[in-house]
Amino acid sequence: MRQLTFLGLFVALLSIGLVYAEQGGTVKCKVDGLHLCCQQCDNAVKGILSKVDGVSAVKVDRKAADKVTFEAKSEKEAKAALEALVKGGFCCSMNAGGSEMKPSVVKLDTTADSLTFTDVHVCCGACTTAVKGLFKDATVTVKGTGAQKTVTISAKGLEAQKVLETLNKGGFNGTLEVKK
Repeated sequence: MRQLTFLGLFVALLSIGLVYAEQGGTVKCKVDGLHLCCQQCDNAVKGILSKVDGVSAVKVDRKAADKVTFEAKSEKEAKAALEALVKGGFCCSMNAGGSEMKPSVVKLDTTADSLTFTDVHVCCGACTTAVKGLFKDATVTVKGTGAQKTVTISAKGLEAQKVLETLNKGGFNGTLEVKK
């Protein structure tokens, strides 16, 4: 009986090792929901992910079903990649090795007639049009140079949390600028 138990344990460990070896010891990641409209968006995502330690095999193809995929050494690196994308002005969720990951939730408790968000990924006219399309009943101004811009939304009684959630649903992220 002891021999059977040992043999069963050995077979189980061997199976786990083969699965791990087949995956190359990495976590396969698939990103969903971020705004990709042009080659500049693709390049921004590749650039962001290339700077995250433990991330490799990055593929970005906005025409594919799996638009952004990559491999991470572990869930820790996968989470770091997700947070880097969010910090880079994108909003998305991610499937990492079968586990759903979402970015950290920011709670904003501000109401104003004008809200400005910094570091929003708006690299081209199509990005600008997409952001403006999210806020049809507001005036939207996009300023700055480079891929990360400042976006100001103006309308009566804007709730910062709802504005950020709307940006996020469109695949964008930013940081609320607090006026002193």
